[in-house]
Amino acid sequence: MQNSSLFTFVGQIILNGSGNESFYTYQDFPSIPDEPLFHLLSKLKQYGLPTLFTIGIILNVLSGIIISKTELIKVTPFVYLMAYSVVDSMYLLAKIVPWASERVYNVYVIAGICQVFYYLSFLTNFLEWWITVMLLCERNYVLFRPDNSRKYCSPFRTKCALIVISVFAIVCHLYLTWTSAVIEHNGMKMCVVIPENVEDINVLRKIDTAFSFIVPIFVTLSLIVSALVKWAIGPSKARRDIRGFSSASVVIRRQSNDYQSIKQKPEYLIGFNPKLFTTRRRISFKIIIIVLFILLICLPHDALKARLILLNGGHTATLQEIGWLGLMSEIYALNFGLKGVLYFIIFPEFRMAAWRLIQVNLLSKCNKEEKEMCTEV
Repeated sequence: MQNSSLFTFVGQIILNGSGNESFYTYQDFPSIPDEPLFHLLSKLKQYGLPTLFTIGIILNVLSGIIISKTELIKVTPFVYLMAYSVVDSMYLLAKIVPWASERVYNVYVIAGICQVFYYLSFLTNFLEWWITVMLLCERNYVLFRPDNSRKYCSPFRTKCALIVISVFAIVCHLYLTWTSAVIEHNGMKMCVVIPENVEDINVLRKIDTAFSFIVPIFVTLSLIVSALVKWAIGPSKARRDIRGFSSASVVIRRQSNDYQSIKQKPEYLIGFNPKLFTTRRRISFKIIIIVLFILLICLPHDALKARLILLNGGHTATLQEIGWLGLMSEIYALNFGLKGVLYFIIFPEFRMAAWRLIQVNLLSKCNKEEKEMCTEV
């Protein structure tokens, strides 16, 4: 493989794939060795990413619809899960654009589009960790102060907190838009950091790494330990909740043959009390499962990325490290595409709301068609 091809290959892994432009250098690289790691990475990039994008977008959209259209939107943990769906979709979109640009039409080398999707890759990484921190803070408050949690842990306050952290992240990452550009290297246009800004970006990326990964990961681990300790020393009722955490907590209304019984605003989860549901200890247990899934998928990638940024100064990453980072980046993307599967598995309320939503829509459609037929007659 020629040097220019390797330059492109490394640029795709580092800049377009992971958003780690601090490792990007403008030197000539040696040829890529014929190693299984790079062959595997090439296959994952070619076939795995579009598959994950398709599945992930579908799951994220469905999760958002199920939560927003049912009583689950009144439960604060599910408001955070809906925020995950939005952020995850943005990340997948930012990741698929460079992939599609290589194979369909290269929009990634258009000024403006280059900066926007490059910006989104960092923005979503930041929001993913801090939404996790906020979710665990809310769960810890529920565990330690259950009496006050019904008052203070409301969907409105949760949405306000999410808006504040989102605005903060949007403003703080704006520097990415004016320090990157489309430049030409060896006759090839690429979306990269502007060469004269590389030194400044290295400093900013170290600061960003501290607040996008190091601080939230330590806070996350502390909150998990705190929640588990509280769970362990809690009342025996908590143990009964663990044994029954997979059982349904609501009853689904059976399908009625009388279409007229469907209300204008149907009740999807019968007997569902959002405030009471929010304070249940088993919900905290399930949220911790989701957070552990995020840690399992994201921690190796972010830890290696942080090490390269903070210790290597952004210029001395070896080809082997670049290969492993690229592989971890593909695994890292699973977090943004498969969380919806977890929601279906561990939350019976989520499955029930989804099924009831389908029932109501089908019955409403049948009812509408029946009325149209009667009108025609």
